Amino acid sequence: MKSTKSKKSSKNRTYHPRNELVDSLKVSDHPLYRTWSNMISRCTNPNDPNYENYGGRGIKVCERWFHFKNFREDMGLKPSTKHTLERRDNNKGYSPQNC
Repeated sequence: MKSTKSKKSSKNRTYHPRNELVDSLKVSDHPLYRTWSNMISRCTNPNDPNYENYGGRGIKVCERWFHFKNFREDMGLKPSTKHTLERRDNNKGYSPQNC
């Protein structure tokens, strides 16, 4: 029997178990959630207004970071709300080695 899942949908998955807590907060309430969610969207969602400059250029998110908890463990908290997620080399994707 063939799978009905398309290749595209399998690439656009994110993972955080229902009711998972990170730093004692629900994932969607975590201060880094919007940063993480926007990163995933601009790299994987062709309907995202920023996709052309990220996913459309081949910028990818490392597999480990599709799980929010791993992203939080690797990046830590933002020093302030004025800080943003930056890549060292803008021609490479989002990963612990490049952010």
